[in-house]
Amino acid sequence: MVGIRLATHADLEPALRMRAAAWRESYAGLVPTAAIDAPTAALPASLAHWTRRLDEGASLWLAVEQGQVVGLAAAGVTGEPDAPTPLELEMLYLLERVKGQGVGRRLLWTTVGDAPCYLWVLAGNTPAIAFYERHGFVLDGATQESAAVFEGVHQLRMTRAGQP
Repeated sequence: MVGIRLATHADLEPALRMRAAAWRESYAGLVPTAAIDAPTAALPASLAHWTRRLDEGASLWLAVEQGQVVGLAAAGVTGEPDAPTPLELEMLYLLERVKGQGVGRRLLWTTVGDAPCYLWVLAGNTPAIAFYERHGFVLDGATQESAAVFEGVHQLRMTRAGQP
């Protein structure tokens, strides 16, 4: 059984290592090969970033199976001036072995509930796009070039109005 819980400081390193594994599994063929290993190379900076975020009260949600992190998700109030909603789903990653078991749905629900929100997804990541569409998100036509680590790769914005 996969449980969902908030991350503690002690969870950060295993959670970020799991994110790196999820990138390797999910992004092969979508991003430059060198970029797939970026989370591993950036682990010290990511640890510092998430330590600070947790200290500031941010929530990082984990999916845990038999003591191993198999998924993670985070959301927060956006700083983007033209954001369609104030809430952004910043990340949701799962290991391949738990996909299709409802873990992603549970993480999404725990992280943002049915609130209006938006997210950015890599162009060409059809499994992720289909997942978010099943949960009420639609492509809204906005695009942006990814951050430096995925240089030359475009992201598509998806929004969800929320439930009445």
